[in-house]
Amino acid sequence: MNSTSPLLSSSEASTSYSSLIEFPPLILDNGRRRRGTKKSLRAKIQIPLLCYARFMVTMAYFSIFPYVALMIQHNSSSRATDIGTYVGFFEVLFLAAQALTSIFWVTMADKLGDKTILICVLLGTTIGSVIFGFTSSLWQMALCRCFMGIVSGSDVVIRVMIGKRCMTETEATHGFSLSSFAGNIGMASGLVIGHALANHVSHSSIMLKTSPFIEQHPFCLPGITVGIMSAACAIIAALFVEDSQRDADESDDDTASTSSLQPSWASLRELIESRGASRTISTFINISLLGSAFTAVTILALYTDISQGGLELSGHEITLFIPTL
Repeated sequence: MNSTSPLLSSSEASTSYSSLIEFPPLILDNGRRRRGTKKSLRAKIQIPLLCYARFMVTMAYFSIFPYVALMIQHNSSSRATDIGTYVGFFEVLFLAAQALTSIFWVTMADKLGDKTILICVLLGTTIGSVIFGFTSSLWQMALCRCFMGIVSGSDVVIRVMIGKRCMTETEATHGFSLSSFAGNIGMASGLVIGHALANHVSHSSIMLKTSPFIEQHPFCLPGITVGIMSAACAIIAALFVEDSQRDADESDDDTASTSSLQPSWASLRELIESRGASRTISTFINISLLGSAFTAVTILALYTDISQGGLELSGHEITLFIPTL
């Protein structure tokens, strides 16, 4: 050994976040595809299937907006001025539960597999959507909405699964763009289904009250419909979606060597303190906060009476207005 000999070999270099100057490149350039990664038909449909799951989760979230104010008015004797307070409270419960459990779902996905967690979340969305339509009091609506927030962690899981399946920058761009498009289509579809199937207790109803069951539970049809569609999505995911761990096992040695560079564990503090992460996280939080607040306030303003400062639009008009935003 002389003065120029390295003290540590390259194979024993530390892989902690704090010692890395740059993160390992998980997505290669457009012209550099990993060796041995020629995709089969089953591999090509993975991202569309994940976008289908994103579509279902978004549709389940937005399907209640056309009738949630009417449901609050039907399930309680609240004044018109208090309806907005309850709508905001329910959304706060949903978003708080979602924020507190997102990291948990990602951690469980690493331990149990992405596919398993995706199926569990879709089944939870099924249960929550169906139960919400049968609630008959405000506290039941609050608990159900909180439960739906807990099981709504599939959004971040889907993003991770899409990222793991993108081999090039072009694929990543197409994958995340398709995911965003599926989310927007799910938003519009949820609003349409929520309005079309809700048996309103006002003159704006488009469903004839011919069944005593529907008369007793006038808001159950949207939840049942969304629940059936979510269950079908869970079945399709169970049959055709492949776990990312299995995809990694089938990759070539080049992929394995790239994966070996990834840190095995890092604390949340180290991740936040890494270069550029804090600004990205703060920007994402700001955008998410503005988007959620805008959605809740817009629904409230459209439904509130003109005498209270709102626009007093009908459910049909709200359904047509929201997708245009």
